[in-house]
Parts: sequence; C-alpha cells; structure tokens
Amino acid sequence: MGEKAIEENRSIDLFSIVLIFATWVLLVSLFAWTSYWFSGELGKSPEQLGQFGDFFGGIINPLFSLASFVLLIRTLTYTRGAFKVSLESINVTRQQVVVAMDQLKFEYEKHRNELTEDEKRSRRELTITWHQNWMSPEMATLKLSVYGEIETRIRNRKTGQQPAFIGGLRISIAAQTREIYHGIKYLMLHIHQAITFFDDGLLDKDLFLKLFAADFRQWHSVLSTLDMRSDTSDGSKYSEAQDAERKDLVERLARVIGLQETSVAS
Repeated sequence: MGEKAIEENRSIDLFSIVLIFATWVLLVSLFAWTSYWFSGELGKSPEQLGQFGDFFGGIINPLFSLASFVLLIRTLTYTRGAFKVSLESINVTRQQVVVAMDQLKFEYEKHRNELTEDEKRSRRELTITWHQNWMSPEMATLKLSVYGEIETRIRNRKTGQQPAFIGGLRISIAAQTREIYHGIKYLMLHIHQAITFFDDGLLDKDLFLKLFAADFRQWHSVLSTLDMRSDTSDGSKYSEAQDAERKDLVERLARVIGLQETSVAS
C-alpha cells in the first residue's frame, strides 16, 4: 500500500479510539450523574425505575449504534486495503508472467535461429556434396561418352527435325552400346534425384542454381531431343513409360533452372 493509504488508516484508527473513549466516558458520566440525581427517588416507585431505564437505554443505544457503525466503517476500510494489496499482488504476478513469456519467446526465437543456421549449413554441405559427385572423374567420363553418342544421333536427326531414338540401344547385341543406354538412364536418375532434393528444400537453392544451372541447361536441351523408343513404330508399354519419365524430367528441369519454354519431344 502507498504512503497516502497508510496515513489515512492511521487517521481513521485515531478517530475510532477517540470516539470509543469519548463514548465510554460519556456513558460512565451519565450513569454516575443519573444514579446520584435519582438515588433517592428510584427506590420509591417501580414506575420511576422503569422510566429511568427507558431514558438511560434511549441514550445508550444510539451511542452503541454509533460505535458499531464506526467499527463497521473501519472493517470496510481494512477490507478495501486488503483488496488493494491483493490487486497489487495480482498486477505484480501478471508482470512477472509477462516477463517470463517474453523470456520464453526470446529463447524460442534464439533456438529457432540456431536451428535455421544449422539447416542452412546442412543444405549448403549437401549441395556441395551433390556437385562434387556430379563433377567427379567417374561422372565426367560417363557424361563424355554418353554425350558423344547422343550428340551423334542428334546430328543425324537434325535434318528431319525428328527425335533421336535411343530405345534400340538397350536391346543392342553390343555390350558397349547397351552400356551407353544405361549410362543415359543413370544420368537421368541422378538429375531426377537432385531435382527432388531441390524441390523438397534439402538443398541450398541459390547455391544449387549457381553450381548446376549451366550443366542442367545443356542436359535439358539434350533430353528434350531424345526419345526413349527405338523408332516411331515402337508402341511397347515399357518404351512409352520410359519416354514419359523423360518428358517429366525435361519439364521439371525447365522449371528448376527457370527456362521460359520447354521443348518436349512427342
């Protein structure tokens, strides 16, 4: 409670003590005076004794009522003071809760930022790992041999603007030719996995585009010209499924590297 409230309570306490003491002195004085004044007359007549009792009760009852009223006011004052103290305690508790919530929010944001930094670091490291695999000597050799075979077929088909059919490679008698087909499939799978990781947010997208965009544009151009069938009359479900996968990969590549148009062989 404040200093002003304390001073008010002290004033009320002093007033209550003075009032009760004054009432007690007045009652004692009045009783002594009436006893002395009517001492000779009260014992003679019961009627006079009853009138004296009524007279004395009429004076004392208001005084007791006044004292009771003062005590009631004092009780209400104490109750109000206690309510103020409780209210102040509630406000202090509320402020403590607010401070605790702010602290909890700060810790949460700090923890989330730390997780975000860890996630960013993990994405960068995974992106670099993917690029190292893509640029490894083994992959470089594979891409060179596969691209050479594909480039030859593309050049042979350019006159008629027809897709380069490579489905026949998988059923070739020559093992080396079949290896080229499976090498193309392996490269397509590698690109597909990289794009899936990219779409799932597991890679650093800015770094990914910086490292892969040039190569993937080249492979987009190559894959757009290919056809996984052996020729135009190849209507087997396997060949059609393989070519559907190629078309889907071409579309996803175009979206990831930001090409405006996709040329998908039909």
